[in-house]
Amino acid sequence: MAAACTSRARNMAPDQALQELMQGNGRFVGAAPVRVDSPAARAIEGQAPFAAILGCSDARVPVELIFNQGFNDLFVVRVAGNIIGPNELASLQYAALHLRVPLIMVLGHTFCGAITAALVPKEERTKEPAAIQRLLQQIDPALAQMDASAPLAERVASAVAANAQRIVVQLKTESALRRLVRDKRLLIAGAVYDLHSGRVALLPEQDQWCH
Repeated sequence: MAAACTSRARNMAPDQALQELMQGNGRFVGAAPVRVDSPAARAIEGQAPFAAILGCSDARVPVELIFNQGFNDLFVVRVAGNIIGPNELASLQYAALHLRVPLIMVLGHTFCGAITAALVPKEERTKEPAAIQRLLQQIDPALAQMDASAPLAERVASAVAANAQRIVVQLKTESALRRLVRDKRLLIAGAVYDLHSGRVALLPEQDQWCH
């Protein structure tokens, strides 16, 4: 699978890419967006995103908007619960190996419907179509340490963070990406978007460069 890639993504260091994302979110929160692109301005250049985002399909989390980025800036993979299956993994591998993005961010968000659905009693899940049940099962590993006696809102918040962190670890152990992380050509980070404030908060990272 061939890909055109300009020098922008190749020349941006992983830390710079993360800084650009977070500064863009700051502009969004401050209601001072500065990016204005016309479709023709960037669409003909070939792909050159500086970051790949694995985010949730939730309509309240429009990834380019919350990071104040425009055409050709972000390679976005969205699926309910920001889970990672074979297709999502392949898409992120493509971004890292062929488009040479220096950053992959796993982005969860507060009040996630998929996470909330995964926390309902198991018997309730059987009422859902099989495909939805399979999706929720992929969230289950992040719920293993949840305190079942805690209020639902607290459990959802904890599970959102745990789910994103688990996927970060999973991506870092994937062989093709692990080499890039080891060589410090790729940073894989987890974050949570707050629907109320509009802010993206990075999740605590023991070692962003672990391999």
